[in-house]
Amino acid sequence: MKILSVLALLLLLCSSCVTGNMPLREGVKSIDLEKGSIALFSIKTSKTFKQEYRAVATRVRVTGVDFSKDYMIPEGQGDWTGGDLEFFCSAQLKPGIYKIKSIRGIGGDLDGPWYGTFNCLVWAHFEVLPNEIVYVGRVVARCRGRRDGEPRAGSRFPLINQGISGFAAGTWDLEAIDNSAFDLKDFTDRYPLLSEFKIAKRIMTLQGKEAVVPR
Repeated sequence: MKILSVLALLLLLCSSCVTGNMPLREGVKSIDLEKGSIALFSIKTSKTFKQEYRAVATRVRVTGVDFSKDYMIPEGQGDWTGGDLEFFCSAQLKPGIYKIKSIRGIGGDLDGPWYGTFNCLVWAHFEVLPNEIVYVGRVVARCRGRRDGEPRAGSRFPLINQGISGFAAGTWDLEAIDNSAFDLKDFTDRYPLLSEFKIAKRIMTLQGKEAVVPR
């Protein structure tokens, strides 16, 4: 029953989405910049309440001119850093201006039956140049208790799951930061192929809509 509940929530998250793998993932043995440049970024999620229902990012949507794709975050991510979760992401893109539009995922008590879902709208803009690997920064997403009038961290439905997990009662605070001093080492440790390339750096900026799901 627990597995079926998780699968149902994942299907809800994935419906009507064009999805694909990140270029950097387990088993990848080469990097071909002829197919497009690669943007590197990390995500850190945290919750200030109901922390047992961890915000586990499962996919991230990147959009640009005539481009929209949901990248599946590789399994085995979600390293603990003082109670937070970290995810290391990549996207292969043609030169242009892009934005990290949203982060989606689940949150649940791993020892219990209840799971909720979240959809965090980010709107972080970055630029990709030809034939490069570029680090564009870290998205820091903190879920806290929602005040009147603030958007929700996740849908209100299903009522029990979203209520217990805290996403219906939460909202997101967002930052886009330069964490390259730590992230680039983590990326090269995970994907040693990166050590063969020069990695550029242009940090994303939050623009426009910064919040989550409409009320």
